[in-house]
Amino acid sequence: MLKKEIYWLIGTLTVVLISTLSIVGLKSLRESTLDVNIHDTYFVITLFPVIILYGSFALFVVYLYRVFRNRFKNFVANYIFLIADLALIVVCTKLTGVLSGIAQIGGTSGNMSLNEEISKIELNWARDLSNILILFQFILLCLLAYTGIKIGLNYKHNK
Repeated sequence: MLKKEIYWLIGTLTVVLISTLSIVGLKSLRESTLDVNIHDTYFVITLFPVIILYGSFALFVVYLYRVFRNRFKNFVANYIFLIADLALIVVCTKLTGVLSGIAQIGGTSGNMSLNEEISKIELNWARDLSNILILFQFILLCLLAYTGIKIGLNYKHNK
């Protein structure tokens, strides 16, 4: 059983690496930055957090399927799922903090010009996305608790 899970883990990580290379290219991997242009703002993001986000999400999806398909009977898959779930929670927490900071960039002074009002309206997407990520984190925490309960029940039945 452990050998099978090692193959699944290596296969998933290989697919993540190959798809990341195909999306960002080898040149971006050497430069280790990702450039994103949104409206009139140019974001330069280091590539490592993007790979971590994509890798943890891919591991989460693959092992969510494996855990529910095996009905929480495979302990190695359960623990890999727990680690992937925790990694995704941490990544979403960091991303929520960044988006909240972007949302607060808009001017909050009393007398705002028309340009400041427009920039504040344009930054509402960051606040909305931050709220969506908080809801997603709540769902992840519920899945984490449910998985822990199911692991405990299966452990109790095996004794």
